[in-house]
Amino acid sequence: MITARYSKAQGHIVSAQIKGHACSGSGEYDMVCAAVSAITQTALLGLKNVARVEVKTQIKDGYLALRLEHIDKVKLIETDAILYTMLEGLKDLASGYPNYIRLEEEENVY
Repeated sequence: MITARYSKAQGHIVSAQIKGHACSGSGEYDMVCAAVSAITQTALLGLKNVARVEVKTQIKDGYLALRLEHIDKVKLIETDAILYTMLEGLKDLASGYPNYIRLEEEENVY
């Protein structure tokens, strides 16, 4: 199972941690894992290359963690758009494949 945990501070998503494997298909053809990877890695690219914000990351097999660092109020609009879009994609995927992906929210981390 994939667990996607995201943390909010004052209504803004400030970090996410995605770990595990869905094991929904045979070997390299795991479509749920591929979809989660595409959603989260595209969001990470958006943060770095579109919003141009500082993001601490850790990526390894079956694991992606990101944490926003020192975001000013102007950039919060962009980061919110990117990260809430990521969240909507993950929620939609979780509703279609509840046996393979679980979302967890942590509020007021700061």
